[in-house]
Amino acid sequence: MALKGSEHLLVPNWLRLEVGIGHFIGALILILPMFGKRIKEWAYVALGIEYLSAVIAHISIDGFVADSFFPLVIFAILLVSYIYYHKLTDQDN
Repeated sequence: MALKGSEHLLVPNWLRLEVGIGHFIGALILILPMFGKRIKEWAYVALGIEYLSAVIAHISIDGFVADSFFPLVIFAILLVSYIYYHKLTDQDN
């Protein structure tokens, strides 16, 4: 399904693979506790940029339809995670 969606958005195959690997690495960085606060901050930034770019890509190809805004749902979950990550780490200091 992801391959069909990326073809619909005219995304080249190499970029689809790169984004997939980036999502995997970003998720590992956010989940595993061995990574420091600074690298986690950059993982949040990178994932946020990817999801906002996905919204822009969907809107530019499909227009303003309901499916175009699904990446914003994932971005909102990422934002909530970021806020609570800071609430948890600021308590430790």
